[in-house]
Amino acid sequence: MPTTPLPSCCRFDENANEEPSGIGHVRGGMILARLLYVRAWHGDVALRELVRRFSPSDQAMLDNPGVSGLYPLTLLVRLDRAIVRMFGAEVPDVLERLGAFSADLSLGSTLDPSLGKDVPSWLGATRNLNLRFQDFGEADSTFGNLQSHTHEAVVTLKYSPAPPSPYCASGIGYFRQAVRLCGGENVEVAITSCAQTGTGECRFLVRWNTSEEGHGG
Repeated sequence: MPTTPLPSCCRFDENANEEPSGIGHVRGGMILARLLYVRAWHGDVALRELVRRFSPSDQAMLDNPGVSGLYPLTLLVRLDRAIVRMFGAEVPDVLERLGAFSADLSLGSTLDPSLGKDVPSWLGATRNLNLRFQDFGEADSTFGNLQSHTHEAVVTLKYSPAPPSPYCASGIGYFRQAVRLCGGENVEVAITSCAQTGTGECRFLVRWNTSEEGHGG
């Protein structure tokens, strides 16, 4: 999986203090997806070593998190940063891979009919999708070129305050894989605006192709 170039504000900084406060919570499914990714790609021993790096209180939350339960965003941030520290040298795009793995878990086996089974329908339901994964921020999508072979959409996520930078990289992986699962081909995702710069919103530009038999046209 090629690493998508990120704006400087969205890049992982080993020395940055990214402990967000007062933003909100994420669903346990996001926490669980990270843990399952480590187990699937690096094994049980690596997973146990990862968890051992956390405080006792964090370890208690990481022990079999409930999929629909709410957990502090700070826990997810610490988990993402720990995964990058352990595996980032050998897997530079590990954050994007985490997002893609999460998409596979949530959408791979069956697409929720309430979200839509083609790309425009799925992206059009981002407002509901956002609420399924977290209790903060607002999401919306706008579309262009839906009648042509090459399609385009902008997913806007409004945040106050801004989430930490690892969120952006994993979001790229999530949207790219989700669009593929909905039938999109040659999917490209780029960040065109970031809440870290004070805009109050993150914008993901999503482009994809569909064949004549595809699901997204």
